[in-house]
Amino acid sequence: MVHVAEVLVNERARALPELLRLVALERGRVGTLLNVQEPAFYERMLGDGGATFIAVEDGRLLGFACLAGRESVHPFWSPHLDRLGVDRSRTGVLIHAIVDPAAHGRGVGRALLVARMAAARGRGLDLLVSTVDPDNAACLGLLEGAGFRRLETRRVYSANVLRVLLARDLAGAPRSAD
Repeated sequence: MVHVAEVLVNERARALPELLRLVALERGRVGTLLNVQEPAFYERMLGDGGATFIAVEDGRLLGFACLAGRESVHPFWSPHLDRLGVDRSRTGVLIHAIVDPAAHGRGVGRALLVARMAAARGRGLDLLVSTVDPDNAACLGLLEGAGFRRLETRRVYSANVLRVLLARDLAGAPRSAD
């Protein structure tokens, strides 16, 4: 059975090598749809820069995903937050869900999403946002099935990558940006 939990402060040093093993697997995967970051990024997510959730089965790491707060809400979100009437300080960002290819199709990504949404609600966040490669049908389907709504598709970040911008209201019904 898959168990999902937030990595606690005293577990960070032990968790990092396993997280980086999955990052390396994803980086080496042909056709990856993630903008895989450098190890220092994931170290920050394990520190005060966010929260990292892991999915484990029989002691083996199957996947991980990050949740960041307002400090990670990129300025390109501002017009959407204004239109939705949401304060940046009450917005969280879903960052990277990386699942071991051997565990694809087993609900690991969904379990990580559910855990991050529950944690965001517990932290008093009203809105979650995410960017997804438009060719990542699995991730788009997962997020839309969980109530996320597409806001727009545009080029973002310093890498100028094409991404679908999605948002999910945690305080009530999913909001529409229309």
